[in-house]
Amino acid sequence: MLRQRLVLEATGCKELNNIDTAYDFLVEVAKNIGATLYSQPIVMKTPIQGLTGIAVLLESGMIFHSWPEEDFLDLYLESCKEFTLLSVYTALEKFYSRKKLK
Repeated sequence: MLRQRLVLEATGCKELNNIDTAYDFLVEVAKNIGATLYSQPIVMKTPIQGLTGIAVLLESGMIFHSWPEEDFLDLYLESCKEFTLLSVYTALEKFYSRKKLK
């Protein structure tokens, strides 16, 4: 069985407090990597700062966190289906302006 993991960190991001943008980003990443959403993503504002989101995939899952005051986001993606970094990066570019990607 193939298992692939990606930890993406990006700075210089905008719209990091927008729940709809985070939701659409998770849906787009799933679509771009050819994964199947098991249910709709859940995105919520955290009591302290930023957003946290989760998307359960039939092939595994994604976790998203944002820190608007730092213009920073991270995404943890694990999949039993092979994907490319470009497929995830394309969604990042579509929904968030960013200066640096790690």
